[in-house]
Amino acid sequence: MLLGLLAAVSFGALAWLALKGDEPQARYEVVPEPVAATDPEVKETEEEKQARFRKEQQDKLAKQIAALESEQAAQIEAQKREEVAAAKKLEADHRKLIAEQLEKSNNTLARDHEKRALQRARDRVTIRVYSTSWCPACKSARAYMQARGIRFQEFDTELSPTAAAMRDRLNPRRSVPTIDIDGEVMVGFSAERLEHLIDQAARKRAQL
Repeated sequence: MLLGLLAAVSFGALAWLALKGDEPQARYEVVPEPVAATDPEVKETEEEKQARFRKEQQDKLAKQIAALESEQAAQIEAQKREEVAAAKKLEADHRKLIAEQLEKSNNTLARDHEKRALQRARDRVTIRVYSTSWCPACKSARAYMQARGIRFQEFDTELSPTAAAMRDRLNPRRSVPTIDIDGEVMVGFSAERLEHLIDQAARKRAQL
């Protein structure tokens, strides 16, 4: 009886195993997760890098352009200042030239006016010559003044006692010629001295 029970159990176990062997066994496999072609986070980082690089390049270019524009503006401003300075200098030189020409013209006019006034005054200077007919110096004085149109009066001291007395009063040495030029007395004759005394008397008359 025991043997029969064991046989029955064995037969049941074998049958159960046979049935379990027919069932499909579950398989456990590691299936990798699908990987996207590119990671969105990595792609965003690269784009940011590229955007930052482009921005840096743009900023750099903008700074270079700003520096160039600033330099050009400074050059233009310096050129304008130079042009203004040159224009001012040219205007100043022009004014100086005009002033110099005006001053020269005024001086010329003043000299011409003075010269004419002096000539008119020279014509009014009173010249009296006390002489004799035989005196060489008297002849030289007479010829000099006649040749230059200098007006004078001549008195022969040998023919006129009054003239002789006037000569003696002006020149105690009583020598001839004795020349009275508006109160200034010249004894003897010197063309240079004569002209100086005439000019001096004329300036007094013209108040120059």
